[in-house]
Amino acid sequence: MSANLVVLGSDEDLALRALGAALGRNGHTVRWFADPALAVGFVRDVRPDLLVVDLPHAGFDPCRSLLGPSGELLVPVLVLTAPGDDVSRVVAFELGVDDAVSRPWSEAELVLRVRAILRGRGGTASSRGDRPGGLVLDPRTGQLRAHGRPLVLSALETRLLTHLLTLQGAMAARDDLARSAWGALPRDPRAVDTAVKRLRQKLVGTGVEVRTVRGSGFRLEVGSAE
Repeated sequence: MSANLVVLGSDEDLALRALGAALGRNGHTVRWFADPALAVGFVRDVRPDLLVVDLPHAGFDPCRSLLGPSGELLVPVLVLTAPGDDVSRVVAFELGVDDAVSRPWSEAELVLRVRAILRGRGGTASSRGDRPGGLVLDPRTGQLRAHGRPLVLSALETRLLTHLLTLQGAMAARDDLARSAWGALPRDPRAVDTAVKRLRQKLVGTGVEVRTVRGSGFRLEVGSAE
C-alpha cells in the first residue's frame, strides 16, 4: 500500500537519503524535515501514515510532543537509533513507538518494517467484529471497545492483540508474536515484553488479560470486566 511518510533527520545523511529513496521506490510519498519543530507541526496538521525519527539527530522531544491526552502517540512512529544504543530503544518502546531500528540497517528490512506498521493501520473490515471478552477491534484505526469501554491502541498494539485474538486463547509463541508485530524478529529481545506490558496496561479493567507462558510465549485469558 502507498502511504504518506514523514522522515525527521538530517538531509545530509546519506543513509537516510538512501532509505527515503527505497521507500519512494516502494510507492510511498516521503516528506523530509531537518527541523524537529517544523516536523511536529506538520504531523499535527496532516497526520501522516508514519513518522520516522532519527534519534541521534532529533532526540525524543518530537515524540514526546506528539503524545495525545491519553498518552498515545498521534501517529505511528518508527525510530532510528545509534549503533548499540539499547537505552534509547527501551525508552522509545516505553513511549509507545511502533518499532526501533539501530544503525547500520538493511534498507530491505526497514522497508518491510514500515510495511508491517502500515499493515497494522490498514486491516480489512472483515477482521472487525465482536471477539471474546466483549472486545470489538477495528484494525484499520486501532479503535477498541471492551464491554463498551473505548480504548485506543497503537499500530503495534493492534497487531499484537489481533494475533492473540486469532488464537482464541491458545498460546502465541514469542517469536511468532514478534514476527506478526514487526514483520521480523526485533534486535532487542526486550521489545516484545515492553510492547506486551503497554498492551496489558490498556486492557486493565476489561476482563481480558495477556498472560505470560513462562519461557514460551503469551496467551489471552478472558474473565469478567471490573
